[in-house]
Amino acid sequence: MSTSRLEVVQYPDRSSNFSKSVDLKIGQKTLMTPNFCVRIKNSEELDLLLSVKSRHSPSFLSSYVVRLLDTPRTLYSKIRALSQRSLFGEATEEPFSSSLNRDILFIDPALEYLHYHAENTLPKISSLFFLPKILRDYAQRCIKEKKVREKSDFQKWQDAFYRRFWTDIYEDDSKRTRLIRDIHNLEIKNKTDILIPPVPLITSPHLLNIAILINERSRELARGKRESADYFLLRVDALRKDEIMDRIKQHIENAEDTRLTIFKFKYMNLNSEERTLEKNAYKSLLMELSLLAQHSENKAFMLLEGANQTFPSALTGFDIVSSSFNGDKEDRHTRREHSPFAKWYDPEYMIYRSRDELMQIISNNGNVVPCYCPVCATPSSFLTDDFIEYNRNVKMHYLFSREAEMKEIFEGIKQKTTRMGADKLQRSQLKNLADLVPVQP
Repeated sequence: MSTSRLEVVQYPDRSSNFSKSVDLKIGQKTLMTPNFCVRIKNSEELDLLLSVKSRHSPSFLSSYVVRLLDTPRTLYSKIRALSQRSLFGEATEEPFSSSLNRDILFIDPALEYLHYHAENTLPKISSLFFLPKILRDYAQRCIKEKKVREKSDFQKWQDAFYRRFWTDIYEDDSKRTRLIRDIHNLEIKNKTDILIPPVPLITSPHLLNIAILINERSRELARGKRESADYFLLRVDALRKDEIMDRIKQHIENAEDTRLTIFKFKYMNLNSEERTLEKNAYKSLLMELSLLAQHSENKAFMLLEGANQTFPSALTGFDIVSSSFNGDKEDRHTRREHSPFAKWYDPEYMIYRSRDELMQIISNNGNVVPCYCPVCATPSSFLTDDFIEYNRNVKMHYLFSREAEMKEIFEGIKQKTTRMGADKLQRSQLKNLADLVPVQP
């Protein structure tokens, strides 16, 4: 069955040099940019998002992303419930079914976890029956080798095995086609709107060639099913590798049939003083993506796991920006959080505060939370000792905060200036990122 292509609708009054706001349309769905796409990891977070959208109708929270490994605990029960009808023929999951008719859902294959072995990732990949057999076999082989090798020896073996795994897929058309189709089918089964290809983590020019081939083959195999995006999954140090970044930019410019290009930079924190070179390269990327979008009728860009870069990336370069509720820190296993209380996003300083810090701020601020969102309007929302309720309030606050930031950017673009964004960053704890914003008078 044929499906609609992604359409980028331009508006003359929503453009300001290196920044712009467009509408992204696919079928009957319309997404206004800049748009914040929260990453959902379980059904409770999805229920929370749907509740916020139902009660408050935010304008810039029209998409969400779920990693393929998280689909069982996030989407399965809701999708099964779609087929269940009440005696009156009504869907039992009204908020979710309504969302499917309105919001854009992305399923991220997230195959960097074949390379990054955080916590119980390998056992999880090996045991999930719905994953393609080639991925389960890969994980099982790694688990076996990890048991018998020293840590340093295993890392060397695994790096070589990872390259060989993807080289085999690159050279074997049958394996490559089967993997892409299997991932496509899983994404479609989980109600995705835009297909994301199963690409490798790009650590070398050779792996970039593999990613480009998979992106191209994915578009061919997706015809008549869904829109297929191009996907570039990178480490942050790739920003310093001109050979890789220049090739990606050239590919984007020449890939006329690609409407959406997705980037993910793993563990990127350009606010660090040690990342000056990467920050300069990222600024160059933002500006070049902006120029490419201006000179192409149907080019849009999305950033996954934006973390600290979420706000400046939405200002310039990216139409859709994504981050988890905790700022993409849950996968950094060297920085585990021991408190059951989630961190509160400080919308003024643009950093996360522990519960103790928030309590102190409220106390010093006359028992008032320094935020105007619907959750923070009632300080008692954060004074509870019930960490489940507290965490729910923190997450709702986070959604309202990101909605407010996207609206600020939208209004700044309409006023033909991005100075507000640079000033906001300069006042925050992310002041090192203010350089990413091309300031206009």
